Amino acid sequence: MSLFLRFFLLLFISVVLPSNLAAQSKPLTRQAEAIFGYLAPDGYLSNDETLNLPELRTLYETRAYRPVWNAQNPEHQPIFLAFMDYMKKLCAEHGLESQDKTIAFFKAMALTDKKIDVVKLDIALTDWVLDIAYELNGQAIDFSSLYAGWKFKGGRENLAEDLGNAFYKGKIYNFLPTLAPNSVAYLHLAQALKLYRTMAEQSVWSTIEAGPILSLGAKDHRVKQVRVRLEAESYMMPLCQTEENEILFDKDLRQALISYQSRNGLKTDGNIGPETVATMNRSVTEKIDKLRANMSRLRAMPHTWPNQFAYVNIADASIKIFKEGTAIYHAQTVVGLPSRRTPFIQSAIHTLILNPTWRIPISIARYDILPKLRKNPFHLQEKGFYIRGRKEDPYGLEIEWSHMKPRQFHYQLRQPPGEKNALGPIKFDFKNDFSVYLHGTPHQEDFVKERRHLSSGCIRLKDPKQIAAVILAGNQDSLTTKELQENITAREEIKIEVEKPLPIYVIYQTTFFPSADISAHFRRDVYGYDRRLLKALRKKQKDYISLFFKDISEEDS
Repeated sequence: MSLFLRFFLLLFISVVLPSNLAAQSKPLTRQAEAIFGYLAPDGYLSNDETLNLPELRTLYETRAYRPVWNAQNPEHQPIFLAFMDYMKKLCAEHGLESQDKTIAFFKAMALTDKKIDVVKLDIALTDWVLDIAYELNGQAIDFSSLYAGWKFKGGRENLAEDLGNAFYKGKIYNFLPTLAPNSVAYLHLAQALKLYRTMAEQSVWSTIEAGPILSLGAKDHRVKQVRVRLEAESYMMPLCQTEENEILFDKDLRQALISYQSRNGLKTDGNIGPETVATMNRSVTEKIDKLRANMSRLRAMPHTWPNQFAYVNIADASIKIFKEGTAIYHAQTVVGLPSRRTPFIQSAIHTLILNPTWRIPISIARYDILPKLRKNPFHLQEKGFYIRGRKEDPYGLEIEWSHMKPRQFHYQLRQPPGEKNALGPIKFDFKNDFSVYLHGTPHQEDFVKERRHLSSGCIRLKDPKQIAAVILAGNQDSLTTKELQENITAREEIKIEVEKPLPIYVIYQTTFFPSADISAHFRRDVYGYDRRLLKALRKKQKDYISLFFKDISEEDS
């Protein structure tokens, strides 16, 4: 913002927003009385559940119910209009729902020659700025109603009061951007949003025709389409000098394609196959929406992080351990199926269990194991399960499984430590409402798959011993790697308390930056969480024309 605008904004605020002491020493003006009447518990707007009434009362009370805007005052209009332009830019930068229609309406109301209720206009404007502030602060919607396990809290607690103070001190321009996170992850997403919006404006996003798989050395007109598409996202390739080179699938194109596949969670085979083509043919608008959804979730999460913590990204099926802002461990994981989603979690790893016995949840026993028992009554014995409390028939060989219904299954199944144990050599415990934990697995083949949403909700680890070494490094009598392996080999269940429990965050980011010097990575919205969030944000938008000025809108129509 220019120094000219800053000067006039300060002048505007100093004229329009008198201090509390000065305001309270004078009787209420007619407009202040009207504002008080509208916002009073039994006032004109008291039954309107769409407005931020408690916050509006707090904000206006700190101003002795004086108007905030005076938008129709000719002396203040240039500053007001400049502020509206600033808000439009701010909303765009942070990926908020388009405010073009609302801003255009407020501008028109400020400039109209028609007689309007200026008190309504002042309250509507303040409510709108409150909405923007809440969204920047990650409080626009109740995320816990969208996502199982969401208990994250971010941003300020006394937002209305802080906003009122920012108005009073003439620092609204400086205040609003501080409500959003200032983390590298968030700022990178904002930069990527700007980049992809530029792509959308330039109409450089092309599509690829369907056809057979193309590999290195192929000559096809679709190769040129792929080149154009990759160049649109700034994948670097040498310029082709001839038309013949444009249709040749050369090594440079293959390298750029592998990079694209890696960034989009695809199999990095370097071929132009159906899944790669389908991903390329997703619109730039879809990528913009992904960025917007992920920025919104980050705004609603803590804006500061502990010195050391574990970070599981459900969408990417991966885990990182950070220390002092640097990832000291990174590996693939297996997470919950779309039908058995891994929940959002904020907790701390407090206990490691070596050689854990798996106590099979009743839901898994009824819906996963029982169908197998119907087909093969020896299934428990073959997989190393036993029925707790049936010493004479631990494998249920005398039970008639063939016609048993899920609700009739009341047995407690156990799987002792060993190579077949589903929890692997180590289980990592942390408090949560879903009996979810980190654990090893005998199914190492799953970690080479691109799509690893395969579990019943728990988080499977490729190398639990390596993570254990990182977590236990802070213990005074930390086990060496050799001692850890010796204890595991003994096949005896051992509990190890973590002296400094490691904070763990289980989150869902379909767009992220693996490091500061790497471009944005995108993942499929496996759980549909992006779509759900964007729908909720759209639904939250208010129609201020209908709310406050329905008579004018009907007149204009």
